Amino acid sequence: MKWSEANKELLDKMIKAKPEMFRKTALEEIRKRAEEISSIAGQDEVTPDALAEANYLSTPAEFRAFVEIDLKKMGFDPAAYKKEKR
Repeated sequence: MKWSEANKELLDKMIKAKPEMFRKTALEEIRKRAEEISSIAGQDEVTPDALAEANYLSTPAEFRAFVEIDLKKMGFDPAAYKKEKR
């Protein structure tokens, strides 16, 4: 799966918003899930939307409100990810 520099930077920004003790695990989980979402969508490159969805779905439900705030700041609509598809 291909990753553009912009999407690598977006992933890094998402990871930096996580508590430090969870960053390594979050990085692995979000990366894996974003590639899976992109693959299911027939993409050969991870998309920003797949990253946003992966970030949301990889976050435990009790902490998703924080991710919603972060996603809004990054220009995403978290409502699009509230219904788990994967």
